[in-house]
Amino acid sequence: MMRTHTLQRTLLLFALLAAAVCSSSQPVLKPGDVVVLTCVEEPALDGEYMITSGGLILLQFVGAVEVKGMTEERAAGKISTTLVSQQILRTATITLTLKGRDQLPVTYGGAVLNAGELPYREGLTLADVIALAGPTLVADLAAVRITHADGSTDIVDFTQYEDGDPAESPKLQAGDRVFIPLKVAGLDVAVLGAVVRPGIILFTEGLVLTQAIERAGGLRSDADPKRVAVQFAAGSSTTVNLSEAGADVPLSPGDKVTVPVRPATEYVYVRGAVQRPGLVPHSDDLTLLKAVQDAVPFEGARLSKVKVVRKEVDREPRTIVVDLVKVAEGAGEDLRLQPGDIVDVPYPARGFSSQDAFRVAGALLFLYFLFRR
Repeated sequence: MMRTHTLQRTLLLFALLAAAVCSSSQPVLKPGDVVVLTCVEEPALDGEYMITSGGLILLQFVGAVEVKGMTEERAAGKISTTLVSQQILRTATITLTLKGRDQLPVTYGGAVLNAGELPYREGLTLADVIALAGPTLVADLAAVRITHADGSTDIVDFTQYEDGDPAESPKLQAGDRVFIPLKVAGLDVAVLGAVVRPGIILFTEGLVLTQAIERAGGLRSDADPKRVAVQFAAGSSTTVNLSEAGADVPLSPGDKVTVPVRPATEYVYVRGAVQRPGLVPHSDDLTLLKAVQDAVPFEGARLSKVKVVRKEVDREPRTIVVDLVKVAEGAGEDLRLQPGDIVDVPYPARGFSSQDAFRVAGALLFLYFLFRR
């Protein structure tokens, strides 16, 4: 009997230690994370949400709730308390689950031969990505920009790693976006920021600000035309409000134009097979085609089956499927987006490979021997 009690106490001790380890190892939420929220009492809140760069989760009915640095359980409790304290719900049973950070791919683009993405793996370095991307002759490797999933940005001088060990270059994180800019030559003008194709354009005689922006693909849907910054090669600078009549300014070789992102409190979330996934500030004229074009779809993305998940008050969330191929051809109607919409661009269809077959066969064999015992 004494031996039995000793064994029970030992098992109990191990259980408590395991619980303590699990509790201490719970991940905390950070900007850029994507979480899945469910609410038993109000299904309209169900869905995926990205935590903003300020650590906020933007919800219907209550607005922004700060969850940065909290565990899933604690954040769910805070959201529940907020819903009840603001008298949105009498009771709120909230479950919050963090989507795997390691599942976020690393994307790369800019002055490269092969823009795209690759699955994240432990130990992935900037050198690995640059070797895969293949920088062009006009790539500026002294100013490589790495944008992290939380919105923060690092500028890296990669030239210092070219003569040494490339493995010593910065290690990347899941969800990083690597952008290699073009070198600014003496007869070029740089157009950066919230334009469709940021980079370098060739200066021509008589070039003005609006022409330069147009050659860069035009303003993105999240651009702020009222605060366009122009840094002149001569050393001075100015801010231009393009919404005002006659606000255009002439440019000279070596000038730099930066179009800022418009400040916003309401967003649309674009995800899936795009090079620039994330939050897009909402505006009254924001359409699905514009949002997807700005996010730059990957080659082969299934644009004929773009999904929009829309949450509406007092209704179940609904999914709207739009054929953007027909919309772009003028044969279909574009969809005007609403704040809180989630745009999902499907990846190219993947065939069932022999490797998949082996995995399925292995799983079936495992189940056969497991239940045969």
